[in-house]
Order: sequence, then structure tokens, then C-alpha cells
Amino acid sequence: MVRYRDVLSAAGSRKWILDYKKDFPEHLERTIAAMANTFGGIILLGVEEDAETKPILPLAGVAFDRGLRERVINIILDNVTPPIFPDIAVCPNPTGTRAAIMIRIQQSHQAPHAVRANTGVYLRTDNRNKRESRATLHEIEWLQDHRRKSDELRTQLLARAAARAQVFRERRLGAMQATERAVAERQSWLNVACCPMFPKEPFVSPPDLIQLRQRIVTPDYVRRGDLFPPADSQPQIVQDGIVLHKVEDAWSIYHTEVNIFGLFFFQQSLLRQPTGYPSDPIKQPAILAGEVFCQIDQCLAWADAFYRQLDYLGPVLFEVQLTNIAKNEFVPFRMDLSRGTRLLISPDPDARFSEVALAADIGEDRDNLVLRAGQKVAWTFGSNLTATALETCFREHNRPKHQPR
Repeated sequence: MVRYRDVLSAAGSRKWILDYKKDFPEHLERTIAAMANTFGGIILLGVEEDAETKPILPLAGVAFDRGLRERVINIILDNVTPPIFPDIAVCPNPTGTRAAIMIRIQQSHQAPHAVRANTGVYLRTDNRNKRESRATLHEIEWLQDHRRKSDELRTQLLARAAARAQVFRERRLGAMQATERAVAERQSWLNVACCPMFPKEPFVSPPDLIQLRQRIVTPDYVRRGDLFPPADSQPQIVQDGIVLHKVEDAWSIYHTEVNIFGLFFFQQSLLRQPTGYPSDPIKQPAILAGEVFCQIDQCLAWADAFYRQLDYLGPVLFEVQLTNIAKNEFVPFRMDLSRGTRLLISPDPDARFSEVALAADIGEDRDNLVLRAGQKVAWTFGSNLTATALETCFREHNRPKHQPR
């Protein structure tokens, strides 16, 4: 539930995808449609702004009425084609006399959304004096083909990141001994990717990404040292992003790409060596379930901070993939050594999970995202993952309580 103090928090920083309105404006439908046609955003009704476009506190609010939510919906249904169905939260003040209204609009795959009796298409801009602009014929044409072009671009970004990971890996493996290369060839791999559903234009330049990455401090609680994602040295610039790569040996290979279009791509090797202790039931290399779940969690923590830095709140395609797993054993979490451990083998060569989430919600919904992805992985090996087991997994890996923002 969104509360009045949540609106105060949202009003605390100025973003061009955040719009303040003292009351119901004359053309609320224009702002809603423009945001849906562009990157999405949040409209706060009942929040007045000063000459520097900063919110004036305390919030003025609008007169509280039981029908405020329906009023917003009716404005959309009467004026926007095709209609948009945003998240609307009416937040009364402590006395119940005034209310702030939070309208959160997702970037839409149904764009363009037209207003003015289906005669005008508007886009969101960063011009403080003119937040919405009438779309040109070229921009309308792009919007009409929006989903196909965005799908193609997103597919290209993911494929390019995976290909680069293989290039970097082969460079390092070429210098290894034959026995180490044999281990790498047998490896299972974890790929985690987050990418805006409708990429269109770069958010930043590759050099900007280096500075942005330095502002995201994420302790690596899985490896218990340094920062996440792992890197041997400073990021390497590529034509559309930056790459971080780390190879400790054939058992520990890590690759990360952060892209100017908002893609975060992470890949790591999964097979782990037996410890050598007599009591250890693992007699040959295996995949550790706890590590898989926690690395997915760390990826989402980093992606959450990344999108906050980009001021991006819209839909994100979240994907998890385990490859080359059919011949490698899986150690389910958690292992009870006193009863012995039954190692599991997947009948499938890979495991895949994908889901669309809002970038604005990744931090709050992270545990559930990890649980759903982890369950798909566990089911692939004939096991299961419960919320209680995942919580125990996080606790035993010393997951930090305070996550990066």
C-alpha cells in the first residue's frame, strides 16, 4: 500500500520522469499518454513545485474525495486511445482532509497512445518549460513499429553480450594448461540478464558507465571479498558499454557487461571442486545450489542500483539461464551431512527463467524474483526451493541487510 509518506519520499528528488501537479491539470491525459509513449514515469497530484522545479513541502494535497481514483480513470478512458491502465494510489493525509495522488505509468508496448480525439500523439521531454511535445511523423512511425524494433534491439544486445563473454573467456583460456582448458570445456554456466523491455536510445556513453559503476558499491557476499561484480582490473570500454572480466582459474570465471541501453549481463562458471575432506559427500565437481541463488540475488541488487542511477523506472526483462548442466551434478540447498546428500542430475541441457518486472520494483520484490527463478532451477534438477529455505540460504551466506541504492 502506498502511503502519504511514500509520496513525500518520491517528491524528494527531481527526475524528468517525475511530474508534480498542484491539482488536476487541464490536460492530465496528455502527460499520461506522453509518459506511456516514452519511458514511463510518475505523476504526483497535490504537489506544488517552486521556480527551480523542486517540490514545496509540506504537500498541499487536493481535497480528499472518495472518487479521486475513478476521476483519473475516467480522464484516461475519455481521452486516450488505446487506453492506459496505470497504477493509481490515493494517499490521504493524517487528518483525512487532503490527499496526494500517485499515478505510475509504465512504458507501453501499445504506443503510440493518442489524445485529443485520437488526433495528437505526445512524447515526454526533459524541457522544464515544455514537458510534452507533439510527436513528428518520423517519431510516430517509430512508435508504430516500436515493439518489433525494440525486441530486435534487445535480442541483439543480449546476443552480443553473450558472444563477448565467450571471446574474453577464450582469450584467457588460451594461456592455460590443457588440464585447465578441459575443466573449462566441461563447465556449467550461469547467465543473468536485465534489460529494458523497449530499448530505444542510449541512456549514457561508455565512459559515463565507468563513473556510474563507481557509484554503485555492492559487497560480494558470495565470494566474501571485494565488490560485485568481480573484476581483474578497471572496466574495459567496448563500442556500446563496458566489460568487467575475472578469471582466477578454470573453476572461477566471471564476466559482466553493462550496456549504454540499460543492459546488465552477468556470466559465471558454476562447477566447484570437491573440498577433499573425507566427510564431504561431493566426490566430483558439482553445482552448488546456494551459490546459484545468491548470485542471482546479487545481480538483482546491482541492477536495482543501476536503474536508480539511470532514473529508469520502466519494464525490465529479467532472465536467468543455466547452460551445459545435463552431465553435471547439482547439490540442492540445503545439505544435511548427517543424513547424506543425494546429488541431482538434470535430464535437460539447460534451465531458463524469464519474467517482466518494473525497474522501480526490483529492490522491493527482489526476494520474490530470486525465489521464482530459483524454483525453476531447482525443478530442472527434480528438487524444490521454498521461501523458508531461500531465507536460510541468504542468512548462511551472510547476505547484507542493507542493500545498495
